[in-house]
Order: sequence, then structure tokens, then C-alpha cells
Amino acid sequence: MPDTPDILGAVLAADPARRVRAVGDLYRLLLNQERVFPATTPAALVLARLLDDLRTLAEDRWERRAGRRPLRAELLNWLASFAYVARLGVKDGVGTARDLAAARAARPVLQDRIADFC
Repeated sequence: MPDTPDILGAVLAADPARRVRAVGDLYRLLLNQERVFPATTPAALVLARLLDDLRTLAEDRWERRAGRRPLRAELLNWLASFAYVARLGVKDGVGTARDLAAARAARPVLQDRIADFC
């Protein structure tokens, strides 16, 4: 099972199969069952910084979507899923209070960064 730095490194890989696998891993390992983990918020902040990288314009077929779409669109989808989960509460079983507090604290930074692409 890959760890978070490996997943983040593969997001911009030249090999399309590695990119697709990395994005799938983001969903499976960092937002699995709409749950926030300790590595989820730092990963979201890194992904938001990658959005203006020209490599995010590469189009692929993603596990969760029909047709071809740019990597940037898929990363924005992941970040939207992160924001959705971050608004839930501990009672919903989405993570520890500490992990959710970190996710909520990151939302304004992410919102400012993402606004440039919407």
C-alpha cells in the first residue's frame, strides 16, 4: 500500500497509469468512506498548490468519471469531496476531533486557492 508522499508524487507522474492510480489512491486511502485521516488535510494543501502546474492539464479516464477529463478537474473534485467531509461532525464518524479541526482550519486557505480555478 502506498504512503501519502508516494501518492502525491505520483499525481504528476509522466505515466498516465500512475496518475490515474494515484488519484484513485487519494480517494481510497485519504477520503475512504468519507473519513478524514491525519494525512488528509496536509495532502489537500499540497494538491491545492499543484493546481496551477501545467501537468494538471493532462487528460485521462478516471475511475469515478465517464470520459476523459483533465487532472486538474479531478483534483478539484477531490478537494470538493474533502471540503464536504470537513463540514461533517465527529458524531458522523468522519474522523477524530483533531483531524476535523485541522480540515476545517484549512478550508479558507483551500477556498482562496481553488477560487482561481472556478
